[in-house]
Amino acid sequence: MIFVQLWCTEEKGPVFVTMFNPLSTILVAVLAYFIVGEKLYMGSIVGGVIVIVGLYLLSWGKEGDQEAKIKSEEESNTVHDEGVLEA
Repeated sequence: MIFVQLWCTEEKGPVFVTMFNPLSTILVAVLAYFIVGEKLYMGSIVGGVIVIVGLYLLSWGKEGDQEAKIKSEEESNTVHDEGVLEA
């Protein structure tokens, strides 16, 4: 799990590491249910799903922001390069 987090930080940045926190929460809840015999309540499950969906939506939006930023930088470099060629 740590290897995946380090790889994700290197490739996409620290925001995307938050995607793996909900997976850890799910893993702990499942292990607690089967190993320790802890009860799972519907409110806990629904709340966990809401938090997980929110974190994935955040990372999806952040990825879109990064793509738009890269695209605008490429366009500004192209315009700058054309201006240099004309002069």
